[in-house]
Amino acid sequence: MPPTSPIDPFSKVRLLRTYSTEQLAREWRDYFQIDVTEEFRDCPEIRKYLCENSGLAFFTPPQAEGSRALYNALSAFDWYYMTDKWEYDVAARLLSPGRRVLEVGCGAGAFVRQAARRTGSATGLEINPRTEEVAGVEGVTIRRQMLADFLAQAPERARDDAAAGPFDVVCSFQVLEHIAQPMDFLRDCVRAVKPGGRLLLGTPNASGFLRRSHNLLDLPPHHMGHWNARAFRYLQHILPVRLDALHYEPLAPYHVDYYLDTMAAHYTARKSSRALLYKGPARTAFRFLLANGMRRLFRGQSMLACYTRTG
Repeated sequence: MPPTSPIDPFSKVRLLRTYSTEQLAREWRDYFQIDVTEEFRDCPEIRKYLCENSGLAFFTPPQAEGSRALYNALSAFDWYYMTDKWEYDVAARLLSPGRRVLEVGCGAGAFVRQAARRTGSATGLEINPRTEEVAGVEGVTIRRQMLADFLAQAPERARDDAAAGPFDVVCSFQVLEHIAQPMDFLRDCVRAVKPGGRLLLGTPNASGFLRRSHNLLDLPPHHMGHWNARAFRYLQHILPVRLDALHYEPLAPYHVDYYLDTMAAHYTARKSSRALLYKGPARTAFRFLLANGMRRLFRGQSMLACYTRTG
C-alpha cells in the first residue's frame, strides 16, 4: 500500500525510485567517513514518491529522518554552516528597523546576527550546541529549543521576555527539506507570525540542476523532501498564507565545477551530444564564461519562498 503524502493526505502518490540503505550507508562511509547505518532503523530500502497534487517529492519511511547525532557529525565540516549565503542577503533586504524577527534553525547564527544588525534584535532557535558561540552577541537571543516547544512557552515568556511572539518576520533556511512530516512544522511557523507578517522559507531547488545529481546530502537521512515552486505554491491551499514571491539563487561561484560535472555526467549517461559542451575545450571555455559572470544567468542550488500570513 502506498504511503500518504506528508502535505496532502488526499493526494495520489507515485513511486519514483528505490534506494538500498546498505548502499547509501557505504557511500556515506566512503565520502564523509560517517556511519549512518543506525539512521535507517534496520530499514532495507528508501523509497522516493511524488505527491501528485502538490509536486512535492518525499522519502519514506519517515523514521529515516536524520538524528541529532548526524547533524553534530556534519557540523564538524567547515562548509556545513556557511556564514555567507545568498538567501541571507535576499531575506535581510526585506527587514527593517524595529521588526521582530525569529529564525528557526539558526545554525551557527550567521543570519540571526545579520537580522539583529538590520532590526535591532533577533531571536534564533537551534538545537545544535554550536549556538553557544553566538549566544552573547548584542541584540541576539538564542534558544536551544524546537519551535513547538518555544511556542508552547510563549504565554509564560510574554511576562518578561522580549522574544515572546508573534513575530513580524519568521525565517527558516535549509530546514524544511530535512523534515519527514513537515505540516506540523509549517503550521507552527505560521502561528509564530502575526497576521500580515512575513514567512520566509528557503530550501534547495528540486527543479534545478540538483535533480540531475546523485548528491548524498539530498537524500535520507539528510534530506527527506524535495521542494520546488509548485509545492511552495500549493501551500497557499492548505495554510493561511499568500505567496508573494519566489526567488532563485544564481549559480554560485563555488558550484561552477559541480554544475559542469553534474551536467556532463547527466548527458553522457543519456548518450546526448550536449555532453560535449561540458567536456574538453568546450568545457574550458564554458567554465571561463560562467566564472566571469555568465553563471548569474543560470539557476543555482537554492530558492526562497516569501509569504504573507493572511489569517
